[in-house]
Amino acid sequence: MLTEPDGADDDEFWFVTVEGKDHGVDVSTIHLSTNQVGQSPPLHQHPYPETVVVLRGRSEFTIGSELRVVGAGTTLIIPAFTPHKFRVLDDGRYESLAHHLSPEFVSEDL
Repeated sequence: MLTEPDGADDDEFWFVTVEGKDHGVDVSTIHLSTNQVGQSPPLHQHPYPETVVVLRGRSEFTIGSELRVVGAGTTLIIPAFTPHKFRVLDDGRYESLAHHLSPEFVSEDL
């Protein structure tokens, strides 16, 4: 799925996904931005590692049994087959970039 962001900081949620298989590489990315407090994907896992870089704002990450509150500049490495999710905290814009070490997205909701 490709959603083109308009760059606005109003009350919106947007994300852009790029699968590596479309470009002949073995990494896929999700660029996500929202200012909707509480925004969260379901608990899920992948059969490959994922690296998340928080670019703006704060969020609460659940990674396995660990709960971490993180902010801009934080990099998280999530091992393969590790249940995880995040929840946006505070007012203001949250933005992250997630690198999936796979040519395509494979996700299992838990």
